[in-house]
Amino acid sequence: MIKRQNSSKLSPKHKFAFFVEDLSKIENSIKDKELVKRISLVLRLKTEDEIVLFDRKISLDCEIISISKDKIEIKINKKLKIESIKPEINIFIGLLKKESFEEILYSCLELGATSITPLITEKIHKNWWSNKFKERFDKILISAAEQSKNFFIPELNEPVKFSEASHTERALASRSIINILLDVNGQSLLSTLNQIKDTNSLNLIIGPEGDFSDSEKEIMKKNNFIFCKLTPTVLRSVQALNVGLGSFRALFN
Repeated sequence: MIKRQNSSKLSPKHKFAFFVEDLSKIENSIKDKELVKRISLVLRLKTEDEIVLFDRKISLDCEIISISKDKIEIKINKKLKIESIKPEINIFIGLLKKESFEEILYSCLELGATSITPLITEKIHKNWWSNKFKERFDKILISAAEQSKNFFIPELNEPVKFSEASHTERALASRSIINILLDVNGQSLLSTLNQIKDTNSLNLIIGPEGDFSDSEKEIMKKNNFIFCKLTPTVLRSVQALNVGLGSFRALFN
C-alpha cells in the first residue's frame, strides 16, 4: 500500500509579516491591541507559529510563545538589517491619476524600487498632489511590504517639475547614475541590459498617461538618456512600470 504524504510537511508554512513603527519598543512581547487582534483573532495564529516583525530599519524573525487577550509573548530568533535591493533603481514617473498612482506604489515596493519621484510634465492629466495623501500612500507601501516580504520601504518624494529634475544633480542629471527612458521608439531591452550590466544605480523614467512631449524627450536625448523599448506595443504607464521595473530586477538578479 502506498502511503500518502502530508502536504503540510512538503512545504514550509506561510510566515506572516507585520509592520511595527518602532521595534525598539518590542522586547519579548507584542502589546499593541490592533496587532494582537490581527494575529490572534483575524489570522488565528497559534503558539509555535513563526512571524516576522519589521520597521524601517530592521526585521525580526520570531516564534510565538504564548497568546493572551492583551499580549503575545514571542521569542526572537534572528535580527536583520533592512537594506535596499541592489542595484538601486530609482523611479521617476509622470504624475498619474490618483488611482493609477496608488497602483504603481504597490508595484514599486513589490518589485524593489529604491525611491519614487513623481514628475510634473507637460502632459499630466492633473496635478492633484497634496501632503494629505501621504499617510494613505505610506499604508499602501507597508501593505505591499508585508505581502511581498521586501521590507525596504522606498523613499516617496514630492513631485518635481520635469524641467527642474532634468537639471538637478541629485536627480536626473547625475553623471554617476544611468538614466533609462522607457519608450516605444528605443533600443531593445537586451541591448540596454548589455550596456548597463555593471551599474550600481540607475534611474528608470516613465511618462504620464499622455507620454512625454517632444521637447521633453529632446532634453533627455541631449542629456544622453538611454531610450529603451520594452515591447512592440504601446504600454500604459502602469504596465510600463510593471514590465520595466520587473524586467530589470529579474535580469540583474
